[in-house]
Amino acid sequence: EKDRAARAARAAPPPPIGCTRAGRWRTHCLYFKPKVAAAAPSADAAEIAPTPPLEPPLEEVCVLHYSERPEVYFVCRAGTVQERLGDLAGVEACTLGESTLGETHSQRLRITAEGAEFRFGDFIVRLGGLFLNASVGGTVVEAEYLPCSRAGCGEAVLK
Repeated sequence: EKDRAARAARAAPPPPIGCTRAGRWRTHCLYFKPKVAAAAPSADAAEIAPTPPLEPPLEEVCVLHYSERPEVYFVCRAGTVQERLGDLAGVEACTLGESTLGETHSQRLRITAEGAEFRFGDFIVRLGGLFLNASVGGTVVEAEYLPCSRAGCGEAVLK
């Protein structure tokens, strides 16, 4: 009798906590590394033609894309973030100075986090999977606090 009651309690769904499912979310991060420069010329070739001056080294580039703003992606390089309009599929064609990203860099890593979004009072909680180059890499839990839309709402709490 006692075992049967314990099994029934385990099989029952958990009590609701008051959250509502708000939809799905997805975040992409593409990591690009500069392509390896061509091999150095041989000693004989160096005597015939002088070597050109060295160009400044290329930086690593990260491209971020969020499902909350699907028309925009962000290019992060050398400590700065640039906002770009366009589709993530055409990101290799975006210009970096005088060249395009596809000409000077190669993609090394694609990180995708996607899952379900829940609203719980003043919070948004996102739960989902983390994928590294299409392989499962772990689980993502993100909690976002939504502050009051009016400053007067929190006045009583502050007093």
